[in-house]
Amino acid sequence: MRVRNLACLTGLACSVAAIASPQLADFRALGADDRPMDVRAERFGAASAPAGAVIDLGNGGVAVGRGSAGERGVLISFTDNLENLNVFPAVLNGQAGNAVWTGAAITGTNRWLGTTAAGRTAFAVSDAVGGNSTKKARLMATTALAPDQFAFGFQYNFLRTNAPLVRFGFAADVGQPARVEHDMYVTSIATMWTSEPIFATSGFIVSRLLWGGTCTAGCPDVGLPTGPLPGVYVLGVNPNSFLTGIFRTTRWIGSAPTGQSVGADVVMQSAAWIRVRHDITAAGDVESALNYNDGTGFHLCYS
Repeated sequence: MRVRNLACLTGLACSVAAIASPQLADFRALGADDRPMDVRAERFGAASAPAGAVIDLGNGGVAVGRGSAGERGVLISFTDNLENLNVFPAVLNGQAGNAVWTGAAITGTNRWLGTTAAGRTAFAVSDAVGGNSTKKARLMATTALAPDQFAFGFQYNFLRTNAPLVRFGFAADVGQPARVEHDMYVTSIATMWTSEPIFATSGFIVSRLLWGGTCTAGCPDVGLPTGPLPGVYVLGVNPNSFLTGIFRTTRWIGSAPTGQSVGADVVMQSAAWIRVRHDITAAGDVESALNYNDGTGFHLCYS
């Protein structure tokens, strides 16, 4: 399994697979220092936070650093193959990442977080899945949750340094979006899952794709159909409330995988490896794309 990042936003964490329900209480407003869509602030820095300064958020030592390596004109990327992970029965939570960065200024080791709750504990495994025997992070839910609950799955944190613990700061540039990609294997769409980059210091969701499971009540209010969810949905902007968001059905834009049609609703592939891409442009636009590994590459499904 591979996780990639290009020009990632400040304090971005990639929640590769998380169980979720259609309640949006965690889609909350940003604080004064937590504005990932403010391109000018990312480029020039705030007057109270010059380049290289560490912003103390008063949350147990975790801070956001705004440094030169994250400024415009410097393309930073990494790839993590997960091959360093300790596999089951060792829990995934707290294990170190294995990222190879292109920026020498980055000395931190990325970190995995994962739920340890009974019935949905996150582990790393090396079992052969769909012909892939490399190490992979796995979340297998065996305990049903009540409606309107949100269950944390697993998360990958980008760190510039570990001592002190400082998250790495990036910004999108013109022609080069902030990007997170990850490989994923979905065994079934009977359970609801999400994939989302998160602005970790505030919990602000930059982009969220959701699929699978069943919506049982209040579904039209959040943009979802009542009953089993057949498609892939993206958490878009709610024109009536900045704090809540609303889901929209994704559709193939401009091109489509083999056997699919441009303009048709996206259906999540199951029992197959796919690649998920989240992009945020310099203008603050969010885009989502999927690669079904059919030789046709990525296809845009939300913009």
